[in-house]
Amino acid sequence: MRKLLSILATVSLTASVATTTVSCTTSKFNMDVALSANNINNLKIGLAQASKSLVLNHENGLDSEYILENYFAPSVIEDNFEGFDKSDFSGVSRTRFTNLFKKYFNSKNPVKPSEISSGLKLNGSKKVTSGGSLFSALAGFSDLIGTIVSGKTLEFLINLADGSGLVEGLLDPLLGKTVSGLLDEETLNALGNALDLNVYQGMSYQDVLQNGMNSLSNGLVRLSGNPKNVKLAEIGIENDSKNNDIAIQNMADSLTSLGSIMGDLDIINNLVGFADILHFAYITLTYINQFDSFRSFKPSDSQHLFVSGETSITTLKRVRSQKFDIKDGEPNIAKLIANLQFYLSVDEKDTDGRNFQRLISILFESDSKVNIVPIIGPSFSNGGINWLIKPIVTLLIDKMGVPDLMKSYLQGTLAVIFNDIATDSSLKNITNWLKNKLIWSFLDDSMKNMVNKIVDDKELHETPYKAIYSGSGISSLMNIFGMSDGGVNPDLNISNLLKNSLTTTLDAVAKELKVDRYTSISSNNTIKVQTLSELFKKLGEIEAWEDSNGKKNSTTVLEHALVVPKDMFLTLGLDKKTQSFENGSALQLLKSFLQQSLEGFKELDTLLSMIGKKGIAENKEIQQEIDEVVSNPEDWKIVDSQNNLMFDNIIGDITIDLKHIIQDNETVYSITAKREKSGYFKITDFEIVK
Repeated sequence: MRKLLSILATVSLTASVATTTVSCTTSKFNMDVALSANNINNLKIGLAQASKSLVLNHENGLDSEYILENYFAPSVIEDNFEGFDKSDFSGVSRTRFTNLFKKYFNSKNPVKPSEISSGLKLNGSKKVTSGGSLFSALAGFSDLIGTIVSGKTLEFLINLADGSGLVEGLLDPLLGKTVSGLLDEETLNALGNALDLNVYQGMSYQDVLQNGMNSLSNGLVRLSGNPKNVKLAEIGIENDSKNNDIAIQNMADSLTSLGSIMGDLDIINNLVGFADILHFAYITLTYINQFDSFRSFKPSDSQHLFVSGETSITTLKRVRSQKFDIKDGEPNIAKLIANLQFYLSVDEKDTDGRNFQRLISILFESDSKVNIVPIIGPSFSNGGINWLIKPIVTLLIDKMGVPDLMKSYLQGTLAVIFNDIATDSSLKNITNWLKNKLIWSFLDDSMKNMVNKIVDDKELHETPYKAIYSGSGISSLMNIFGMSDGGVNPDLNISNLLKNSLTTTLDAVAKELKVDRYTSISSNNTIKVQTLSELFKKLGEIEAWEDSNGKKNSTTVLEHALVVPKDMFLTLGLDKKTQSFENGSALQLLKSFLQQSLEGFKELDTLLSMIGKKGIAENKEIQQEIDEVVSNPEDWKIVDSQNNLMFDNIIGDITIDLKHIIQDNETVYSITAKREKSGYFKITDFEIVK
């Protein structure tokens, strides 16, 4: 009878207009699954239980998938809803929702908020994490390091381990081969170069920044697929326009490629590209730190942000032209936190947002005033990292059909806009030039419309920095450039974003480290990354050696150490005769790095301890909130349901109304699930009924 029903149903499906898609594709409807997952009571119960996680996402901001997997899925069905039909599971009692979900939704977790149509906010991400405990466990590591590197303690421990056979017993050569495959010669040298700023000794900071941006270009090329025929920009050279042009075109091309593979990026297997980007970030932070001594100055206007009586342009040119010194590149945790707090934590007394404006100025303001010449237009003047405008313009020209004639115009226009924002100036000069009769004739209707909308928005047009920092400028721009449907919150601005994200954390960390946003840091407690750079390069050196069978090999120092674990410490530089480390060896560099950076590690230790305590406290609050909202099954009730049949008695879709009772308040939600060709159901819609 079941076979007959299956055959008849399949025939009716093929003939049905409503299911034409099934008959026109190679995949067929799975009738066996549909017949098995077709108990209306159990389907209602399963849909209701899964939907609880969506309700708590909307009401409490809890992560739907986390709540479902850890609380609602493992719970027993009979403890939550009445009407469960045990015959669906061969009469087994005390069945868990995990089994019901797998039977009806083909998943232990049938809730995917991003795939559900809803007018409600389902971006809740609160969940208990292990981060706090991990940071707390790491806190105190500086005391351990201090003990290990004092005197000859590390040498003693290494000699002890070398003679015990411990490493040989724990490290499988195959695992060693895998690790050395990820950290091969190219990768180790790339990581070493990422932390090596010695090549820039004596260069101007602007040239160092340009090398950082060229490194960013190289990294993006590698992450986007690293085609063999792409010539990368050279690193470590001064003011070479041809080299910079290579970086511009490479970055424009790679940004296009990255857009299509962003979800498939594999950082682990492309550490060289990651190292190139790390080099850019390291250089940029080092450059920003050169303005540390100016943090005590509190400007009264937007033209003198750094020093009284000196225009911002003068200060910027002075810092950017000064010669780089390798000591500038030694990270100082206290200084880093003080600078981050200064720029990215909102000070209520800084009502005009001058602190954040300084960061925009440091990064994007040109070295000279940008003049707009009639017809010729605005000229592009390098400054900070505003060179990044050029690959963006190249991308527009190459990929979006913008005429090449507009290249210099676009570069200059964007430079002026960044300048106007950095200096808190009006956009009138650039919009007036764009509306010049000749220039206006080159613009298409959509661009003209955008310019007119900017002009009509008085706040954005006359005070662009203020509009973006504390006004409605961001939402206005998103609407103008078609990046929203008009529903962007007008309170979306930099000030509110910083208040709701970084301010509280940075203020707490700064307090823990006893630093202040307006006080310059004179501490020498730095992390000696130059020594760490040398360590990476040492591990990446190629050396010749023979194995126990007399076979000659040529590998990196790291690979040799990992694939022959019994000789690991000898390979890394242990001298058994003197029971010390050979000068310039990997072990000697490691000890030097730890010794030299110990005081810096102590500051990092304080930071980890604080983050750990904060994480644990947040976890306790979230756990308490979860316990309160998931512990009462009586707070949930299915108050209505409707379903449609596909044919005969096979359920095609179902909608339930689920009531959630919170004290004296009741909210009813409507949830719909539809049967797919696989025979299983998928949750498709989630809304509030009342």
